Amino acid sequence: MNKSGFSKVSLRDLNILVSLVEAGRIGPVANKFSMSTSAVSYAVERLRVALDDTLLVRTSHGFRPTEFGRQYAERAKAFLAEMDSLQEQRGFDPAKSERSFTIMATDYELGGFLGEVAQRLLTQGPNLSLRIIETRPTVQLERLFEDIDIIFAPLPLSRAGVSQTPLLRDDYVTFYDSSARAAPDTLEAYCAAAHGVVVDDGTPYSNVDKALAHFGRKRHVQLSVPSFSALSRMMRGTEMVTTLPAKLCTGDFAGFAQCAPPVTLEPLEVFMTYAQLREGDGGFNWLHDMICAQA
Repeated sequence: MNKSGFSKVSLRDLNILVSLVEAGRIGPVANKFSMSTSAVSYAVERLRVALDDTLLVRTSHGFRPTEFGRQYAERAKAFLAEMDSLQEQRGFDPAKSERSFTIMATDYELGGFLGEVAQRLLTQGPNLSLRIIETRPTVQLERLFEDIDIIFAPLPLSRAGVSQTPLLRDDYVTFYDSSARAAPDTLEAYCAAAHGVVVDDGTPYSNVDKALAHFGRKRHVQLSVPSFSALSRMMRGTEMVTTLPAKLCTGDFAGFAQCAPPVTLEPLEVFMTYAQLREGDGGFNWLHDMICAQA
């Protein structure tokens, strides 16, 4: 085998060889690939030089392969079929797949759009499986290259080989139980109220406190819990208030009244973070697009 010549051989050359062995004539092969007959002959010549074999012999009945040419064409056909199969897998059929996906998410995503994502995933792919684990305060991005498909994060994260898709922006509102109290819609009423907060690392979220500090004011945090569901259960029927992203009104805080907080707060931004090496993966792309559509 001429290794330097083989580097010039293309997949089309292999397809031409397979087709010539099957058809036995140049004309049909030239039509199949929209090529001139001379271009087909040149492709065969490249293979002859690369493989150091005649490959095809002209007879009165057309071209016939040498024994090596026949064996090589059979293997080339199998190889090309495998390449086609691999390309088809990039399209991904959830109905036929038994794949497992792993997502790292916060309580916010779990209480929001991820419920719908999980339902759609398991409906469209009855043999698929989904594992959701909690995002910790210190996100381990290296896991994106190991066992995690997607991490949801409220801040842009920077690392080589990692991509991010901005997923959503959510304004903050103040939730309260209207059967127990009036709207805390003034700065005085807001600061006088007892507040509930969600914490995951021992420190209450500080965006509200920073905004209040600008006016020289503070709030009284009466209750700190680790999840939105726990906070909503404990607040119901009380005069307590909480300031959280508005989309929670369709989840854990359904049924609560809401008003705009008396201070300006930047919206919550959520980013979908993933390893760039997954971008050519049909299954990942299917999951990515479904999440974008649902959020």
